[in-house]
Amino acid sequence: MKQFIVLITLLFSTTLYCQNLIRIHRTIRPRNYTRLSRTITTSIPRGFLAIDIAKAQSLNRYTSWKFINTQSKLKLTIDRKLKEHSLKSPKTIYGPYNYVRTFSKISRQESLISTQNLTEWRQLHHPQGFNGAHHLVNKYTIKLIHEQMKENGIKFNLSDCQNNAPAIFHPLHGNPKFKYIFHNPEQQLAEYNQFGMKVVVSNILNNIEKISIENGLGTLPELYKKSILLETEFWCKEYGLKF
Repeated sequence: MKQFIVLITLLFSTTLYCQNLIRIHRTIRPRNYTRLSRTITTSIPRGFLAIDIAKAQSLNRYTSWKFINTQSKLKLTIDRKLKEHSLKSPKTIYGPYNYVRTFSKISRQESLISTQNLTEWRQLHHPQGFNGAHHLVNKYTIKLIHEQMKENGIKFNLSDCQNNAPAIFHPLHGNPKFKYIFHNPEQQLAEYNQFGMKVVVSNILNNIEKISIENGLGTLPELYKKSILLETEFWCKEYGLKF
């Protein structure tokens, strides 16, 4: 009987935050693959937005989702199964920072990466390359917003908020020439106070797209940008930020 029950799942990484629980599972047999699980627990009203996020993430052919709910809470799980050579370009990855950062860990298992994207993933940790996961809204910007809100009697967990903030990978992120785009908390704070987070993130994505085109990296797909804004809206509603 044992030879048929040889599916062994090893939980080797668990990271708990307020909005997202991220787990990596490795399945040894009968099929060798890595499963990345993201669980969102939220209120029923925000659950509809969480479902939209799951639908967008599940456009990847190896991603599925499911949810359970009570009268007040919804628990939604997004599972991404990474088979051999199935992980494509890091430029296709987006989501909360803790989720995107987890792909950095997974990418060290190079057998999961598509051969044509191997160089991109190897450059992920280069200071002049992707330089890891990138907070679209800088951590310092979030800290300044947190201080403003605290002065007005509104509190939230700063560390959780930063870890769940929208993030991406981008090959120009580590280039000092483009620091004014990727790391500009003063401008981000001014735009947030005047317009809200939707404008902040939209402007960042538009500026990233502009330098991407200028450097021969192409445009950012509209669906990619729309999906990031969904993640941003959900994040804002979870922490009481102005979207």
